[in-house]
Amino acid sequence: MGAIAARWSFTSASHFSQAFRSAYGLSPRQFRQECATGHTD
Repeated sequence: MGAIAARWSFTSASHFSQAFRSAYGLSPRQFRQECATGHTD
């Protein structure tokens, strides 16, 4: 996740994670898990 954060100019992976959670209501890990299992609730 650090590479993704750096690519989008976030100062750290935790800053990216907080922004992601704020925007989508899930942590990046939760989002990946739901996509992998096909949950679309």
